[in-house]
Amino acid sequence: MTFETALGRYRLLERKGISMLDPISIYREARKSNPVLDLAFAVAGLAAIASIIIGFVGSGKLAIISISLLFIAMLLFLVISYAINKKNSIFTILGNVVIICTALFFITLLFASAGALLIGKPCYWAKFLELEADCGDPITFEDNSVCGAWVTAYSGGRGEPNPGCPDGNATACVNTNGSIVQGSAYYEIKGRTERTSIKIGAINNKAVCYNLNAHTGACEIRVSITARACAVERISKSSPI
Repeated sequence: MTFETALGRYRLLERKGISMLDPISIYREARKSNPVLDLAFAVAGLAAIASIIIGFVGSGKLAIISISLLFIAMLLFLVISYAINKKNSIFTILGNVVIICTALFFITLLFASAGALLIGKPCYWAKFLELEADCGDPITFEDNSVCGAWVTAYSGGRGEPNPGCPDGNATACVNTNGSIVQGSAYYEIKGRTERTSIKIGAINNKAVCYNLNAHTGACEIRVSITARACAVERISKSSPI
């Protein structure tokens, strides 16, 4: 480019009221000649905001989510602008609805992210963002062996009909305020003679029972069994906040 050509262009810009020393005037003229410049500045602004976010929160999930939401917000802004500029009232109403819903979503997300960053709550959102979470005390459990009362079943002996003494039946149970660990039920026997039996009875997550039985044909001799039901109970020591 020759000096005369450059001087001619400079004078042409001056006649249009554009000063080479005024960056605002140069920017306005560039926008008129090339509208895509606005998109370029938007991309540059997005990159600048992304770098600021990464500088504050690092390059973890929070930064990725923040930048993604920012990009989605820009796309929504373009769609909403197109819808509102339409003369059709339906598009205008839809655009307003999208604006309100988007605003509520981003405000909620903003408060949740700020709380996660500052105080670690909401707990699960803070965990997802890989921040220090305040979830209260974790749920812990304690297992203990518990047993019910000793129970005796007998048949025959002094005071019983002879012949024809009836079978002796009894039920030994154990109850818990927590929950019975599956497969942990057992029984303890304190004393037992021949012709007696013990079998599992009712069982659920709160109680276990055993059925005791004593039977004899020689009613002059007492047969008996003394036992109790036991199990491992599981109790939660704390609850989540």
